[in-house]
Amino acid sequence: MQENLKIHFIPPVPKREKRVGIYCRVSTNSAEQIQSLTAQVSHLTRLTAAMPQ
Repeated sequence: MQENLKIHFIPPVPKREKRVGIYCRVSTNSAEQIQSLTAQVSHLTRLTAAMPQ
């Protein structure tokens, strides 16, 4: 006896891109701290752009 089997193909869900949040912080409002903040933002932006995953 042969059964009437129905097979339903469910396609895989495409992987979503991962999202990244960059957090930079300084403790005061001095010029040195502003330079530090700029350096942090620049470094982390380049780092995340270089890693596609």
